[in-house]
Amino acid sequence: MKRLDAAVIAILLAVSVAATALLSATREATDAGALYAEVYADGVLTRTLPLSADADRLVTTSRGYNRIVVADGGICVSEADCASQTCVHSGIKRLPGDTIACLPHRLIIRIRGGDAPYDAIAY
Repeated sequence: MKRLDAAVIAILLAVSVAATALLSATREATDAGALYAEVYADGVLTRTLPLSADADRLVTTSRGYNRIVVADGGICVSEADCASQTCVHSGIKRLPGDTIACLPHRLIIRIRGGDAPYDAIAY
């Protein structure tokens, strides 16, 4: 039973990653509105960063820290003290609806703006 559970979880994870990659590859940014990133810690909006202005911010929670860098119209997590480093390996995000997550620190970064339909997604 445990092998079957692990296989089901692996398949669901693979499908989820493939769907996310497909959506990211097919979306296009629009020039209709300014893009900005919302930074959430523990589900609370802690700051909003415009993607048009370079910035380097350190977000510290009781669980650890993440360094967020905005440059060249994109945002990324350049450094974190979590074990998985998934947020750091997420790369640079530039499109409305793109998300960076650091689950160990309960940090979520979402790009909003433009007139893309993904901007209306409620999380």
